[in-house]
Amino acid sequence: MSRKSRLDASGKSTSRSQYQIQTYVNQHKAVFQRELSLLFGDSGLELTWLSPLAEDSYREYWDKRALTRLGLEQASACLSGVLV
Repeated sequence: MSRKSRLDASGKSTSRSQYQIQTYVNQHKAVFQRELSLLFGDSGLELTWLSPLAEDSYREYWDKRALTRLGLEQASACLSGVLV
């Protein structure tokens, strides 16, 4: 099954763990935040989700685009093994 066939018209996954993460990040942030805080033993843990957001068509970022999304575009040289 191709990745595209598991997405609806909005870009949201229709099955598997990708669907679960997208649902919790976009519809149950407080629950997800609480569970991650318990998991990491940090009651003050605050997360700002940048992906996969519904308003960004559930786009997921990796490599240079992920670093840029995090404001770390200068670190992308490390991905190619070229240090600046």
